[in-house]
Amino acid sequence: MSNVGAPVANDLKQRVLEVIEQHRGRANAIKLKDITFAVGYPDTKNYQRKIQLIIEELILVDHKPIAASCSENKKKNIKMGHFIPATLAEAENYAKQLESRLIADNNRKTQFWKGVEALFGHGIQTEMFDS
Repeated sequence: MSNVGAPVANDLKQRVLEVIEQHRGRANAIKLKDITFAVGYPDTKNYQRKIQLIIEELILVDHKPIAASCSENKKKNIKMGHFIPATLAEAENYAKQLESRLIADNNRKTQFWKGVEALFGHGIQTEMFDS
């Protein structure tokens, strides 16, 4: 369960945003642990989770265009982490990645419910779980 929308200390939120804004372009992405350290917190799971929630709020509530890369490729100079898109093409590429994840998640959900039906029998009402 996400706490997105819960008030966050504005100074910490501003510091997180300032750190991410210094990382324009996927090649300059910054890892969550480095953001955590840059705003003055120790690199622990609890603090990383707090920073992650702030990033979610910046995206979902404040509409900041913060993208993320989940893979690293040194040959292509692609870093894992958060970044501000440097170009419209980079923003579009990230949006396509999000769309691809949605499609994959929906396919996985469909296959899961087929398995549930096989396990518990036909007639399971899955409409409430359909998108």
